Amino acid sequence: MTRISRDEFAECQRDLRDRLAGVRAEFEEALAHYSVRVQGELARIGDAVSDSSNSSDASERARRAEVIREATRAIRELRLKPERGRRRDLRTVEELAKDLTERIADW
Repeated sequence: MTRISRDEFAECQRDLRDRLAGVRAEFEEALAHYSVRVQGELARIGDAVSDSSNSSDASERARRAEVIREATRAIRELRLKPERGRRRDLRTVEELAKDLTERIADW
């Protein structure tokens, strides 16, 4: 192992701290964009559900009502632990949003 001066060591420390700060900032930005995307998807689903009451066809209303009941059941069964900050919870909500988006795509 080679010897390193105090100045070189301090420079290595500064460099790592600066790079970690950059990674933290990029991570925070990525989380913000991810959150906006998933929340937007959930909002669009909510809007589509609200607008779905305009269907005058009884069979279509029955089909949509079944999708709404299934979606409500799926949401009720979610077991999220936001205080733990689990990636699994983020993935679960994202998968739910994708599933619901597919189910209401033709509304």
